Amino acid sequence: MAVVSIDEIFHHEAHPMRKLSGMVIITALAASLGAAQDVTGRWSGTFTFVADGQTQQTGVYAVLTQKGTELTGTIGPEERIQYSITNGKIEVTKDAVVLTFAAARTNRDVSFTSTYDLRLVRGRLVGKAKIVSEGKTTEADMDVQRAKLNYPD
Repeated sequence: MAVVSIDEIFHHEAHPMRKLSGMVIITALAASLGAAQDVTGRWSGTFTFVADGQTQQTGVYAVLTQKGTELTGTIGPEERIQYSITNGKIEVTKDAVVLTFAAARTNRDVSFTSTYDLRLVRGRLVGKAKIVSEGKTTEADMDVQRAKLNYPD
């Protein structure tokens, strides 16, 4: 028959104070991760998509505001042409910061609906955009970084 010491039992069982301190550390780590991953700000970059068999690229500019897991703001082809973001959400997982949102617009009597699924990767937002217009769906790769502010000289 094996003899087990009280010391071995104590170290194998999680002591209530160890559980509490572990939860505090995990909560603090999660809070700091969320704060460190704030996407609030201006972002610019490109959409890359295939149209008529040709790979094309166009600009994209977004102004994002993050409040906890809620995402609001605007997105468009450039800074002066912006459309409101709807259904914006941010989820912090153990592997990534994931942004999902939509935008709708009418341009010259043509309506567009766009949905976005992006990941924060090394300071860039990268992922997919799906644009639906007049029954046609176009998928694009999106890659944006924090916009550099241009100050007049």
